[in-house]
Amino acid sequence: MLNVKVQMSDDDATFMVAFDCKGNLADFIREIRRELKIFPLDKVYGYYVRRCRDDDGKTPDEEITVDSSSVKRCIGELNLTADCTVIVDTNGIVQPKAATIANGGL
Repeated sequence: MLNVKVQMSDDDATFMVAFDCKGNLADFIREIRRELKIFPLDKVYGYYVRRCRDDDGKTPDEEITVDSSSVKRCIGELNLTADCTVIVDTNGIVQPKAATIANGGL
């Protein structure tokens, strides 16, 4: 089991989501939405991974691409650790991204 910190883009509160590393991205997103109480018809503009680094927050967040092929991928391919935070953008604010995580990693 992997415990991942999850946070909404407009809130400072952090929630913990426990998830099996062998599960797929669709199930992981479903668990995130359930934990944050995001309803099925509520719009989410993107999912981002903020990795803990020593550069004082200057590294942009990485976008998780969610499409018909990536939702079937194993969550282990995202290389999430306990230090990572998944940010859920519900405001539509475009964040600068260093890389897009799609179909198998960086």
